[in-house]
Amino acid sequence: MPNGLSRRRFVFAGTIAASGVLAPAGFALAESQADDLTASRFAREIGTPFSAHTLSSTGGQSATLVLRDVRPLARTAPNLRPELAQERSFELVFSTEATGLVQDTYEISNPKFGTFVALLVPSRDGKKLSAIFNRMS
Repeated sequence: MPNGLSRRRFVFAGTIAASGVLAPAGFALAESQADDLTASRFAREIGTPFSAHTLSSTGGQSATLVLRDVRPLARTAPNLRPELAQERSFELVFSTEATGLVQDTYEISNPKFGTFVALLVPSRDGKKLSAIFNRMS
């Protein structure tokens, strides 16, 4: 990417920019920095509730999600130590009692993490949702 911009930062910035267009006026964009969202920080919060609200302009959905698992995805990456790769490349697994949640971009908030945006993908039964974080640089 030009000017030293990583692909992850480019995608993150695009998601934030798009959510700003879809969000109501006065909406504060993500309060958390991408570098603050690491596997070890989330792992300490397993069992903690998070609030989630869709950012789509067609019929927003809201739900309470409970963080159930943090799964490392990367073992190695170019120019990164393995432990740093695992900190930055992981899957969050949430559970919910809500029904009918769809794959969408959600604003997720928690007092410890502030607010961040992530794509949540529901399981077949709709009781679990996953978010992938993959920052390899």
